[in-house]
Amino acid sequence: HRRGFIPRGLTGPKKVIMDQPAIHRPAWRSHGSLFPALPSRGTRTIISLTSLILREYDESGTEIAMRIIGIPGHVPQTSQRISTDAVRQALERAGITYLVTIPETPYETLLRDLLHDSSIEIVQVCRESEGMGICSGLTYGSKRAALLCSFKGLYNSIDSLLGVALRTEASFLLLISEAGTSAAAASDPERGQHSAALLKALEIPFSEVESTEGLSRIDEAVAQTENGTQPVAVILHW
Repeated sequence: HRRGFIPRGLTGPKKVIMDQPAIHRPAWRSHGSLFPALPSRGTRTIISLTSLILREYDESGTEIAMRIIGIPGHVPQTSQRISTDAVRQALERAGITYLVTIPETPYETLLRDLLHDSSIEIVQVCRESEGMGICSGLTYGSKRAALLCSFKGLYNSIDSLLGVALRTEASFLLLISEAGTSAAAASDPERGQHSAALLKALEIPFSEVESTEGLSRIDEAVAQTENGTQPVAVILHW
């Protein structure tokens, strides 16, 4: 459920198919079954957040239709600290053209908004380590990309961060979703509290955002990537 493969209320391994780029069609495990990703061209696919998103493509690979179907009874998680709409505006203002991500509950609303009305292309991956490689490639192709992941996603992608992004000197925005800094959040290891210490140990420049007013740090981080040789991180404390 954390990865978003099978939303609550659905059963069976083949009810939800992740939408993958046409050039990358891996297989993954879901409920004990192994099945391949369907090609995105010429077919209707479903990607899962905690709602379903139907996307239909013509034979040329151009998306021609999309609609979002909410899961009955599901209420998207929202933050009182950081406005997801303000995050969207900050990404657009900074000129981000590709947002590479794995859907997660804290930024579900942000992704829905981007899919509905934004020039930013969302690239969905199976693992955050893939995202590091894709962002590095997009950066080499002179595209302005960002990787949006949870704090656990950061932990899982250290090898690719060191072996791909840093080795190729690819500089892109790394957005890390983490819980707030309240006492309750700090006492729960499942809500994350080590991203800053880890980035510091890796000598990755970073800043932290704890309110909507601090989102100007996204602009500053993207500006740093212009002539940088490594990713620049912003930790979002929802």
